[in-house]
Amino acid sequence: MKRATVFAFVSLVSLLLCPPLRAENTPASDRTSDSHTIVGRTIVVIPFENTSPTPGLEWLGESFPETFHEQLNSPVLYVASRDERLLAYDRQGVPTGVHPSRATLYRLAEQMDVDYAVLGSYKYDGTRLTAIAQLLDMRAEKLLPAVTESGPLADLGTLQSALAWDLLRLIRTDYSVPKDKYIASVRPPRLDALENYVRGTLATGAEEKVKFYREAVRINPAYAQAWLELGKTYYAQRAYELAIAALSQVQQAEPSAAVFFDGRFNAGCSRSRSKFLSRTRRLLSWRLREIGKRLSVCSRTPAAGRGLQQPRRGRHPPRPEKSS
Repeated sequence: MKRATVFAFVSLVSLLLCPPLRAENTPASDRTSDSHTIVGRTIVVIPFENTSPTPGLEWLGESFPETFHEQLNSPVLYVASRDERLLAYDRQGVPTGVHPSRATLYRLAEQMDVDYAVLGSYKYDGTRLTAIAQLLDMRAEKLLPAVTESGPLADLGTLQSALAWDLLRLIRTDYSVPKDKYIASVRPPRLDALENYVRGTLATGAEEKVKFYREAVRINPAYAQAWLELGKTYYAQRAYELAIAALSQVQQAEPSAAVFFDGRFNAGCSRSRSKFLSRTRRLLSWRLREIGKRLSVCSRTPAAGRGLQQPRRGRHPPRPEKSS
């Protein structure tokens, strides 16, 4: 009876902790009528290609993956992070700043084992920004029709939200939220704040990252993702007190669930490291004080000083050699 109870408990825990199954081979008509959403889909967004001759807008290419990751990532659609994408680039031997060919992008998506890959480009004519996105269905091995959005560069956040809605409708045909309502529900950051944030993610040095992230949160104090990355950068530099201060701002900026828990986790790690270093410093300081006290006592005691030096001089006379 006891063994059966234990088995039932373990089975219940396994069912609760088991991740949702991927519905790859289940036809839409066979799914229950109360849940038409596609569960467990994964997607990677490739940085958009700059097809305009206007200089200084290269950072826009990376802004699309960052924005789509923040808006589309959910329990039913996992958007691969930038770190995961860079790891796939490294495994394929693709440099970070190079825009790969479509054949290489297909191999990257295949290696990452994602269901969809978003390819795109943008062009700025000095007045309006036009962005084109295309969804690569890895299961069906085909490119879906391209979607296009256009608008002033100052309204980049609105343009990207509209493009995110277009892609979401291609992935989830049951998505019933109207486009205008979806765009109104998103609060995009200011263009200059977004630019500093993206430039911070592209920077290679820690000091340069800190400079851009600090400027982003100065412009937009409610920029939760920028506060999070600033705290992570401080943590990597072992500046744990600064990391705690930055990560505490994440909770006050009304972040998404993923950013909230990521901020809580990194804040906990920073506090733990800070306490460990504080205890280590106190212990080291105490040990140094104790060693200093002992050395001071030895230097003030002549007998003790001579006693310490006698073994070096040779306390006992040399033994006489044996005669043969």
